[in-house]
Amino acid sequence: MKFKWLSGDFLSEYNKTLGDLRAQQSELDEKYEVIIGEIVERETSRLEKTIPIEYPIGTKVVNSHGNTGVIIGSHIDLVVKTHAKSDIDQEVVGPNKYWSVTTEDEENIMTCEGMLRLYDVQFDSHELEKDWGVDHNVFTMYSDEFQLAEEE
Repeated sequence: MKFKWLSGDFLSEYNKTLGDLRAQQSELDEKYEVIIGEIVERETSRLEKTIPIEYPIGTKVVNSHGNTGVIIGSHIDLVVKTHAKSDIDQEVVGPNKYWSVTTEDEENIMTCEGMLRLYDVQFDSHELEKDWGVDHNVFTMYSDEFQLAEEE
């Protein structure tokens, strides 16, 4: 490939430097992923002890489709990565990989307005799934995605 305007010396030096930057950025991202992961793990552990389980295991609930299920577990889900893409659809690097939390509004974004506790709800499978040996399905849901089932 022949370049029309840029010199070979420029391209060589530029691309080498860009490659070095990517390598160092990758090392930094790996280092801080471990550090941030430890911080998130500690906070998740604290939140597990602090945020009450509103719907204990065995509670019957109904989803928006009218299906009845049973809560079989609960856990805190604290997601700090944005999963954002750059303007040219590349994965973001560095601090842009993570939600910023310097204001109450940003905290509301990170914590889904305080809905940190998720529930694992088991529903019976439908007939076709049962034909394939699937007796039930488990979905992880926020508490606003179901309501208590009426007592029979």
